[in-house]
Amino acid sequence: SIVKAELENFTVTVLGGMGPHIIPVEGNSITILEVLAQINSSDTESSKIPDVMVVRTENGKREAYTINLQTKELYNSPVFYLQQNDLVYVKPRGVKLSNGGDLSLKYFTPAVTALSSVLYIIALTKR
Repeated sequence: SIVKAELENFTVTVLGGMGPHIIPVEGNSITILEVLAQINSSDTESSKIPDVMVVRTENGKREAYTINLQTKELYNSPVFYLQQNDLVYVKPRGVKLSNGGDLSLKYFTPAVTALSSVLYIIALTKR
């Protein structure tokens, strides 16, 4: 007789520059590329896609695997096919500002530059 087992509620968690997201998996397998393709494109703008870390727990021990998605070695990685409860961490590109933050930064930086220039000129003239 043949026994076929399928996982129920198979999920992969994505954190970092592209997260947080919990990706439900249909069927028994999913690749790291398929998981990242399911993430909203606005989240990918603030992340360093090539450098990804996968944290996998096996036999009670956690192990972190770093993979570069731009190399062909990706396909030989033990974490190319993700497993139940794998944690995918995508490094953030840098500081992510809200729209309000962008606006204040747009005006704040020139104002501080102008003020510091004026103070410098005043300091020179008082010598």
